[in-house]
Amino acid sequence: MKLNTIVKKSTLTVTAATMLLLILTGSAVAAGGLDPLINETEKAKDKLYQFLGVAAFVYLMYNVIMAKIGKQDWSDVFMALAKVAGAGGILAAGTFAWGMFA
Repeated sequence: MKLNTIVKKSTLTVTAATMLLLILTGSAVAAGGLDPLINETEKAKDKLYQFLGVAAFVYLMYNVIMAKIGKQDWSDVFMALAKVAGAGGILAAGTFAWGMFA
């Protein structure tokens, strides 16, 4: 099979799939089907924030333990704390900016 034939067939398939998706989701959104999706994404966001909080805690505790046993300096612990605070600040700033324009 020639390459241009494969490209034409795959383009046709993608176009058909896109049209089918638009047709099927349009009625769901019009019928108020978007609210459950919003609720699920909020739950997923909360779970992601919980995971990131646990990961930040583990990262900090790892640095504290390494400093406590003498494998690294306490200044490295403070740098890790600054990195975690920066990451949390970015999340807070993004949430604030999203809410400002919503």
